[in-house]
Amino acid sequence: MGIAINRTSFRALIIGAFVATSVLGSQVSPTWQNPNVGLTVDAVTDVHDASGSWKSPGLILREAELIISANIDPYASLVGNVLFSQQGAELHEAFVQFPLLPFNLKLKGGLMLANFGRWNRFHTHALPFISEPRIHREYAGGMMGLRGIELSWLVPIPHYLEVTASVYDLIDGHTHDFDPPDNAQYFTADRVAEMIGAVPHGGHYDYEDRHIYDESELYEIANEKLGLNLPIPNNPTVYRGLRSPEDYAYGGRITTSFEFGTELSADVGGSILYQGQWKQSSRSDQGFPDFYNKLLWGADVTFFWHPLHANQYRNLQLGFEVIGSKESYESLYPTSQIIEGFRTGGIAHIDYQHTEQWHVGGFGSLFQSNDLNNDLRIHAGGYITFVITHFQYLRLEYSRYEYPGYLDGVNRIMLQYDATIGYHTHGRQR
Repeated sequence: MGIAINRTSFRALIIGAFVATSVLGSQVSPTWQNPNVGLTVDAVTDVHDASGSWKSPGLILREAELIISANIDPYASLVGNVLFSQQGAELHEAFVQFPLLPFNLKLKGGLMLANFGRWNRFHTHALPFISEPRIHREYAGGMMGLRGIELSWLVPIPHYLEVTASVYDLIDGHTHDFDPPDNAQYFTADRVAEMIGAVPHGGHYDYEDRHIYDESELYEIANEKLGLNLPIPNNPTVYRGLRSPEDYAYGGRITTSFEFGTELSADVGGSILYQGQWKQSSRSDQGFPDFYNKLLWGADVTFFWHPLHANQYRNLQLGFEVIGSKESYESLYPTSQIIEGFRTGGIAHIDYQHTEQWHVGGFGSLFQSNDLNNDLRIHAGGYITFVITHFQYLRLEYSRYEYPGYLDGVNRIMLQYDATIGYHTHGRQR
């Protein structure tokens, strides 16, 4: 027995199916086509007792971070991140990720916070304390947001182990943090920058809507603008010209984790980053080499405690990170010579959350200064955080500086307010 359908009935069936599909389809949310958009505002104010040109910048907008992210298709996602500050706007991150490549591989490429150590991958507002780790500014010019490619491999064994190989354009850092004015008796680059109204920004200075990378340019501007006669430094500068493949920065990182029962775990990692053609000499005609290399290495371990009876809000984390730096310095006194500088330092932190709204913790950095003085510097303090809601918090921090001949026994109090609208996440960070 068959069913006969004439041309008119068939046409009516098709039209009915189309209408039904349209009606039903209109009930399905099209959010899969929309990107995730979020904005976080990070405002900071401080007071301190630094001598010399004692002053605080007052209430500042350290950054307003706009992030846009979405899946391109089932195989890739795209992330863009723009920072707005009192110095203007800048592209902070813009990268594509391929998380599901064959053979347990994933690929990340573009402008991103480099996969080096623990804290370098955290945005400033996502840190548990207000101050950026000072050792990053000392050894790399700040947090390293680099252009490059990272290829990660999840080793196919029962225990979690991930290996990452990286290629970056160069080793360079930036910061939106600020230190109290130094009390050095001589004219440091930061002091000269302050005199002409330039703002330190990690590896460069912001001055009249442009970036200054060469410190000697600061002194030239100060001499011309203020009628001074400061000697112009002639130190090597970071090379930003064209380069061959062997002169890019190459790095790697290994990460793993361990479980100690049901409540205690630990993340462990090791990192290395090397660039063969990092700084260019300005004194090659005096017998110095044309270029110098740069090596960074690090190791970190962080312990996490999450009690099962209150794991939604109560937790404790305790971590240590060691960072080392190797680079060369040109010295003209008492004779012309190259000094190989090997510097090491570390960061420690503890953060305890007892309730859904209150965090308390402490931090400390102990490191050798990355200059010819090679003195021992300490920056340590404690903080308390009040989480108003999931989308905003207040944080109060006290810290002390012990930088010989630079910031001797300086006390500082900072207050931070952070607020977020929309969807703002930087992936898995714990």
